[in-house]
Amino acid sequence: HWSYLFVLPALIILGVFLVYPAVHAFVMSFYDWKLLGKSEFVGLDNYRLFFQMPNVSRAVKNTLFYTALNVPGTLFAALFVALLLNAEIRARAWFRVLFYLPVISSEVAVSLLWKWIYLGGERGLFNSVIGVFGVAPQDWLGDPRFAMPSIVVMTIWKGMGFHVLIFLAGLQSIPPEQYEAARIDGAGQWARFRYITWPLLRPVTLIVMLLLTISSLQVFTPIFVMTGGGPANQTLTIAFYIYNLAFNNGLYGFASAVSYMLFGAILGITIIQLRYFGDVQY
Repeated sequence: HWSYLFVLPALIILGVFLVYPAVHAFVMSFYDWKLLGKSEFVGLDNYRLFFQMPNVSRAVKNTLFYTALNVPGTLFAALFVALLLNAEIRARAWFRVLFYLPVISSEVAVSLLWKWIYLGGERGLFNSVIGVFGVAPQDWLGDPRFAMPSIVVMTIWKGMGFHVLIFLAGLQSIPPEQYEAARIDGAGQWARFRYITWPLLRPVTLIVMLLLTISSLQVFTPIFVMTGGGPANQTLTIAFYIYNLAFNNGLYGFASAVSYMLFGAILGITIIQLRYFGDVQY
């Protein structure tokens, strides 16, 4: 019983700040919830209303578009950097720290920094750099064509270091004898990666892909800080849509319903990914 006593404080904190709010939000999703006054029970109306509200389809498409760019982009960038950092290079430990610094930086501060980098006209740092090569300046966050890809570039840079560490742990768990045997058999660098590294990294790749998918479907902070859902709703995501429903329109019950629909979508996509990689052995 002592072990349960030691974990009790953590369980209490999780219960108060995680379990109770989740259960309470689920109850709220069946009400026209009001902060002041009596709330009215509406049943499943909030869930049905989701398909009738304006900009819902745009928010869903933008979220899926962001996920489709961010997940493979971060995954392959993190794997590439991990392969480089796993090699015998000078100052390897220093480079590992350098790539992890964005992860421990405040997401709000990083978003503000990149918002300044993406400033339109000649004031923006990025426009100043590409101007050296004769490329015309762009309004990266104000142009509907570039706004979402620009945010994806920032989030790849921000979150890549965390997944680099996961891939590094996977790479260092591969027995070096397998690479040595492959070299003796005449396998080149690409063949060793294709037939040894990549297959043995599948469990790690699954973990990274699941984490990236879950975080991408819930993206909020960069949208809130850098674009506010604009321009022309081109960066409006489900999480930011929920925020607008609750804190700008006072639709707390409807926002709770949309939150649980997002939870259901994340759960379904996660199950599909697990089924696809069902032969992964841990």
